[in-house]
Amino acid sequence: MTELQKQYKDKGLVVVSISSADRNLETVTKFVEMMGSKMNYTVGYEEKGEAPTDKAYMDGFKKKGIPQCFLVDKKGKIVWEGNPLLDPDEVIATVVAGDYDIKKLGEIGDRAAKRKMEQIEAQEAAMVNYFEAVTGSTDAKATRELGEKTMKLIEGDADRLNEFAWRILADEGLTGRDRELALRASKAANDLTDGKDVATLDTYARALFDNGKIKDAIETQKKAVELAGANEDVRKELAETLKKYQDAEKKP
Repeated sequence: MTELQKQYKDKGLVVVSISSADRNLETVTKFVEMMGSKMNYTVGYEEKGEAPTDKAYMDGFKKKGIPQCFLVDKKGKIVWEGNPLLDPDEVIATVVAGDYDIKKLGEIGDRAAKRKMEQIEAQEAAMVNYFEAVTGSTDAKATRELGEKTMKLIEGDADRLNEFAWRILADEGLTGRDRELALRASKAANDLTDGKDVATLDTYARALFDNGKIKDAIETQKKAVELAGANEDVRKELAETLKKYQDAEKKP
């Protein structure tokens, strides 16, 4: 959503996210602050109770699950709805261009969703194959090939890269941990998020630490602690990890 807002801002797109009503304002505010530039768009909140926006959109379209996206054109008409995680980019570009009708938008959205689901399934299958291999084999060459295949499939996807790296570093039961691969994956994720995502920084610091780059791990973890801001629970956990790295640096 942040990328879409940035891409189409000058063409009139305004992304507005409405929080679910089962959260309080303080929780939502802390979450938005923690996400920082990753949620660089308008975030609204309505209290549990009447929740007119939720009722008008979600109940109006008989939708129960989230996230759910509604695209409103410049005339104030809802012209498309769907899951924002399934690539609405082409739908938005078509509306911005002005040459569309609702049927056409539905077809474009369906095709994009199908492509995205196929991509997701391929990524998930590759990750399953990789972690099954590194759980039951010590053949570093064979598992590295699977790892490289997985990296190829998830390149450009910061969340997937971060998950991949963290599992290599932290999953229990692995008979082999390709820490160098985890370092590459976490660095790629960190680059994609411009070093401004707390969870990604935490993973990248762990990968640096596990690869013996303790000083770099400390500096990276410090950034994660700083970005955690007012979220005390997350900040405390990150600070404890930072202390672990600092203590390791002091050892002879």
